[in-house]
Amino acid sequence: MKKILGILLMAALLMTVLPAYADGGTIFDDAGSVCTFYVISQGNASISFYQTEGLCTELSYTHLVDGILGQEEEWGKYHLDVTTPAGFQYREDWNKTFNGSDYTLNLPQAGTYTIRVTPFTADEMTASWTLDHFVCWESLPQWRVSGTYRCSCVDRIWCDVTVKQVDASTGRLLAQRTERLYSGYNTVYAGSTPGGYTLADASQRQVYVYSSGAASENPVVFEYRKNAAPTSRPATQTVTPAPVSPSYGAAPYAWDTQYRRGMNSYDQSIEQSLSKLFDGNTVTGLTYVIWQSDRTDDTPEFTAYFNGASVSGFRIVNGKIASSDQFANYARAAHVTLRVHTSYGTYEEHLQVPDRYVRDYQYFAMSRTYDGVQQIDVYFEDFYPGGGETRYVMALTELGFY
Repeated sequence: MKKILGILLMAALLMTVLPAYADGGTIFDDAGSVCTFYVISQGNASISFYQTEGLCTELSYTHLVDGILGQEEEWGKYHLDVTTPAGFQYREDWNKTFNGSDYTLNLPQAGTYTIRVTPFTADEMTASWTLDHFVCWESLPQWRVSGTYRCSCVDRIWCDVTVKQVDASTGRLLAQRTERLYSGYNTVYAGSTPGGYTLADASQRQVYVYSSGAASENPVVFEYRKNAAPTSRPATQTVTPAPVSPSYGAAPYAWDTQYRRGMNSYDQSIEQSLSKLFDGNTVTGLTYVIWQSDRTDDTPEFTAYFNGASVSGFRIVNGKIASSDQFANYARAAHVTLRVHTSYGTYEEHLQVPDRYVRDYQYFAMSRTYDGVQQIDVYFEDFYPGGGETRYVMALTELGFY
């Protein structure tokens, strides 16, 4: 079991899907400030740092020809705090520079590293020397990234998020736009209300963009309720109908999966329990082990077959929902790609499922209604890992379309 979990962990570290990044150009700073930047590594990568000397005041017992208190050219010294793509943190110290030599930082994993460069304090400068005592910088030494191997450096990370306005009762897409969000917390606003509708949701949403370039919510969906039709006679009582979930009117006539005996790398099979995924029963579901080779191949995890249906959206009961503990212990679907095959062509939809404990269907409107649908391939491009021994065991309760 430990060997399998080790392989799964290595697989997870290679699962990074490179998002869109803002190119920061040359990364540089000086010994007077802290600098944070990001490195997108292809694996077995490295970056090199170069610096120029600064001028400092010091109490010197090794340069007595200049007096005990004088000015000397000195190299800067820096802490390099590294956060790996897997979230592990460690520190290296760039505290020796000989004749302008470079300092090399090795980045063995594939994915996005966060690098924070922090100059030594005055006390740390003094402690790093043998006899002399550092007082202050008169002119700051400067450093820059002088070379990269199998990686690139950026100073900001961004993610393009789709903002959708949908009818709360039918899930029909009313309007959509794309916003560029940068790393950290961002406020996304609902925007202008479509004509004939009233906002049935909060007017703004907080979306967090992680250092990996993924957003905590993508797409961001705002729901609207259609206004009541005007009447020529005053109503004695106004009744506001409660919003209902989209109807399940796009039921496939058959399903298939790549997890059939002999069709996947590790010969795991869920074909006997496949019907639990679309039986309308949120008590049942299925699980399977996530392997890197199966997740990144061109074979969809699941395929739904239709007879020329009209399909407007995707629905899912995500994870094990019997309890919040089970939900947290098993992996859940995150980024879903739908490849829609119709009589008129093939199209793709990309959906981001929020990681929240919901014991019912979550509905995701597509960018349009597709007519003449023959087949929809479902790919799970990314997932939220669970905890413990089931960290890389995917749990699904229900899938469907509307």
